[in-house]
Amino acid sequence: MRRALPWLVIGGVVLALVLIEAFRARPYDSRLRAERSGVEPFDAEVFYRLLPAWLGAPVEPVDRPPFERLADTTLTGTLYLFLTDSFEPDEAESDRLLAFARRGNTVLAVAQDFGGPFSFALSGEDSTAVDGLDTAYADLFGFGDLAATDVLYLPSVARGRAYAFPTAVAAAPLVGIDSSTTSLVATNELGEPVAVVVRVGAGRVVLSSAPLAFTNAALAGEGDAAAWVGGVLGAAPAPERVLWDGFYKPLRSRAGSRLGVATRVPGLRWALALALLGAFLLVAFRGRRWQRAIPVVAPPPNAQREFARVLGRLHFEDGDTQWLARRKALAFEDALRTRLGIADADLSDGTARRAAARAGVDEADALALFARLRTLRADPSPEPARLLRADRDVQDFLARADLGAARSGAARSGAARAGRGR
Repeated sequence: MRRALPWLVIGGVVLALVLIEAFRARPYDSRLRAERSGVEPFDAEVFYRLLPAWLGAPVEPVDRPPFERLADTTLTGTLYLFLTDSFEPDEAESDRLLAFARRGNTVLAVAQDFGGPFSFALSGEDSTAVDGLDTAYADLFGFGDLAATDVLYLPSVARGRAYAFPTAVAAAPLVGIDSSTTSLVATNELGEPVAVVVRVGAGRVVLSSAPLAFTNAALAGEGDAAAWVGGVLGAAPAPERVLWDGFYKPLRSRAGSRLGVATRVPGLRWALALALLGAFLLVAFRGRRWQRAIPVVAPPPNAQREFARVLGRLHFEDGDTQWLARRKALAFEDALRTRLGIADADLSDGTARRAAARAGVDEADALALFARLRTLRADPSPEPARLLRADRDVQDFLARADLGAARSGAARSGAARAGRGR
């Protein structure tokens, strides 16, 4: 039980942390997300679900860039809707959007900030705006809490009526408007334009700087948000179909990299930082070698030769020359078996003749050597000089036997090659 007690304490602490994290109140997400399937206050799920009924046309989500979707130049009677925080298409995409509008279609862009070639094209040549048709940008994220109330107006629908919202919509005024091609749709409390319609060829471009008015917080609460949004949508011709942009979205544009999600969410950001810190500590303190270096072990020496040398010196010094003679005879017989392949090798004359034939040695020399070894082995006390001379004769015989075997092998190889050549 004592061994399990620390693990029980650790498990209890981990379980308590999990329960606290699971049941704690979720923090209020004040970011503009504008996702069609999001349930956060500033997502656009309510607007997306009500859009088909308001416009009387089916809505098609498009997650590709507008440049790819508008490659089809046969689209007519279509409204392309953008709801985001910043709408700044590049030159190629702006050209396709404007060409799409000139063919009689409608581009509805609702954002807190506009920019790029698209804004310059809509501001007109006589406009003095530095950034084209844009918003007088303020801190649009400081729009207060959900209990705040703001109002907007629709002069083209109900002059003087204030449309109240359950949340501050923080609509910055639009500047850089070309009055010759632009019509006013909606204003803020100061009478500044927050929604306009720009005529482009046979089509329209509707711009609004109040994206918070299209979010869940505005449309799901009490107030006039639905009526005001319906008035802005009514400024565009009735479409046959609606393309809902899913590419220009705040979370997608802020990602920037594969780690974009981790850097945006505080919990994931802390987890990433702790993981990097743990990896650094692991490399710093556990990266070095913890076990001792493995010593180099030399292969064991050949002790047989040393053993034979020690025994030979011992018997030589003790004067046991008969033992040395017998040992020499046994070693010679073993060499005959291993080198010449004579299985029943001994010191007989028959063995001498076979050894001479196989080794290519003169038979008389072989018979003489075998006879000296028999005599030496039978002598009870042979002289050391005779032992040394017998050892030299044996070594000479074996050397000539090795040489003869090598020559015989070379001859057999040559004969085999000649036979294959024929």
